[in-house]
Amino acid sequence: MTSSLYIAHIGLWVAVVVEGLAICALLYKNNRLLEIAAAGVSHQAVGMPAPSFRATDSRTGAVVSNDQFVGSRTFLLFVTPACPSCQRLMVELNDMYHAGVGQAGTLLAFCDGSSRACVDAFSDNLHRHNGMAVLTEYDAKLADLFGVRALPALVEVDRAWHIAAYSYPSTWENMRGIISRNGREEESP
Repeated sequence: MTSSLYIAHIGLWVAVVVEGLAICALLYKNNRLLEIAAAGVSHQAVGMPAPSFRATDSRTGAVVSNDQFVGSRTFLLFVTPACPSCQRLMVELNDMYHAGVGQAGTLLAFCDGSSRACVDAFSDNLHRHNGMAVLTEYDAKLADLFGVRALPALVEVDRAWHIAAYSYPSTWENMRGIISRNGREEESP
């Protein structure tokens, strides 16, 4: 009995050591992934032509395309109803427009989800934004074309319809700072 108990005890310790090594390997891999993520997300090259799009405005049912915005500075805000930060940004958009951010360029919100889900999620705020289209997109296809890898995301497109900048704002104050800063950079010689 003693020898079988001794063998079982050794077997348990071997299992604990193997599990410990597996946990260490997973922690190492997790840390490596965090380092890669900290280096930045990959997206379309800044300065390259922005992808074309056609999408439906969730509020009006109108079809909107990029051709309507060539010649004006445009910000594309990618959001989804399932994202708490996205919901917070949509709620705060009214304050952004009152603070004059809407004068810096055209802001389009691309909502990843069904038209009904987007309208339901953001209905309290959609009616307050004169002229701001909330465009429905399914399966984040346009976000993929633009190289967006996290939500919420803000992509600035210049007047020639080239990608000018990417950012991942968490609050409207972040977003306002990004829009204001990028506008001053574009206007400087």
